[in-house]
Amino acid sequence: MSVKRKSYSMEYKKGIVEYSWGQNLTAFCKEMMLSIRLVRKWRAEYGNLIEKVDKENAKKHKCGSGQQPLFSKLEDLICEWVVDRRAEALVVNRAQIQEFALAMAPQFDIAPEDFKAPQHWLDNFLQQSELSLRRSTTLFRLEDTRVIKRALTFKSFTDNANFSKYNLSNMIAMDETAVFMGQSSQTIEQQGASLVYIPFTAYESARVSCILAIRLDGTKIPPLIISKGKKEKIECFGRFYS
Repeated sequence: MSVKRKSYSMEYKKGIVEYSWGQNLTAFCKEMMLSIRLVRKWRAEYGNLIEKVDKENAKKHKCGSGQQPLFSKLEDLICEWVVDRRAEALVVNRAQIQEFALAMAPQFDIAPEDFKAPQHWLDNFLQQSELSLRRSTTLFRLEDTRVIKRALTFKSFTDNANFSKYNLSNMIAMDETAVFMGQSSQTIEQQGASLVYIPFTAYESARVSCILAIRLDGTKIPPLIISKGKKEKIECFGRFYS
């Protein structure tokens, strides 16, 4: 049997965060009978809480601002569930949100015939909660404090390393970059031109990988071009390897 979770309004979360400033968080959460993990999450989302509270207050003062959500407490719970899963780097898709909403609805005394989590409800929920389907980014953005900590750790390592026992010609710095075969989709054109035409070459998405490297004694290593397909050996073409 699932445990019934409490739902808190945005105003309540904002007030708790502001009231907790300058206090011992452990003692404060014990007094308020709140989870310390939950309050820490609200603190991290304080900026968003202010914006959402301001938006809600602005809507309340508008005449005819539209129909308010019928299942606000349920939607608050779903929003927290999404945030928790993403904090653990877990995937959340539309079908999972609908399944979770249907499973939690009875806890808020919502009858199955009154709520079926249809597509139009999901679209409205995502829009109101400022959520959208996103593609995974190629690089994970670290917080500034973690970047600084890693940079200082690496500098400390290099400062203490004894490079005199290494042959600099055997130490190589390298990087890899993509080289696109097609031409750019941007060009210089007169301001106000209503039509900017660039011929389509059909190679806009074709690309190869280029590895650039240099030895620490200053010797440049010929670039290595990597293309699709299998090769039995690496061949040299002028000053390039492929």
